[in-house]
Amino acid sequence: MANNNPAAQSVGHATSALVAYEQSAFPSHFSSLPDDPAYAQALLGALVCDLAHYASANGLDFAQAVDDGRQAHAAELADQTRFTFGDQVSLRLHPGRRGLVADVRGGDDAVYLVAVPGVPYLYEERAADLEPAPPLPPISTGLPEPVQAESALVELAAHIHSKTPCIGDQARQDYESALTALSEWSGTPAYELLKALAPRITTRIRQLTAANDSGAPTTPDPVRLSEESFPEDLTNGVFSEPVARREADPEKPATAAPSQRT
Repeated sequence: MANNNPAAQSVGHATSALVAYEQSAFPSHFSSLPDDPAYAQALLGALVCDLAHYASANGLDFAQAVDDGRQAHAAELADQTRFTFGDQVSLRLHPGRRGLVADVRGGDDAVYLVAVPGVPYLYEERAADLEPAPPLPPISTGLPEPVQAESALVELAAHIHSKTPCIGDQARQDYESALTALSEWSGTPAYELLKALAPRITTRIRQLTAANDSGAPTTPDPVRLSEESFPEDLTNGVFSEPVARREADPEKPATAAPSQRT
């Protein structure tokens, strides 16, 4: 029965080609395929060398052919990967950008909508253009997920800005740790993250201010998620001191029109 697995078919084609090359180049040599990895590696190298000679003799760009093959191989591997809602992914076409799968559209040729922290739109990417992202760097709040880190950032920033009586140096350190980790992981400058989170921070500040005025105790809760949104923006940042800025990222999505978040 024929094997319909594309990867298995590719391996079969390559095996046939390697065996045919061995029989042509070394007809009297005892074959050690496929049991001897060192022999297979040397034989593969000899084939590649002869292919380079063939390309030179026929005016072909061998380096380009190798690069094309590598890209096709990477795309085929990626096409075999399926992501689901909430998966952390890196965007191949936008180096340094990482986010979470927010939605999946289509069937076999699925399109993934990826939310990058601090970016006001969703990236539309094929599986071939995504890869699993490394985990969020350790932060002092101990929250390993980007969504939790965003919530921690909102909670801590609001407590610091509202001058909650119980706030201390540890909370400020946690804030800086969460901001730095999320910025480095997502590839979004810190000031853009704060701008995107400003409506949620403003909402939480109002809640804390009301609680302080009523005398109710308030304690920072790193995993609280403020879902209300006010049009007011924190145009001067979270603190009275200016927030340290990095250069704005000039990169724009180049391959797919972004979908606006709703």
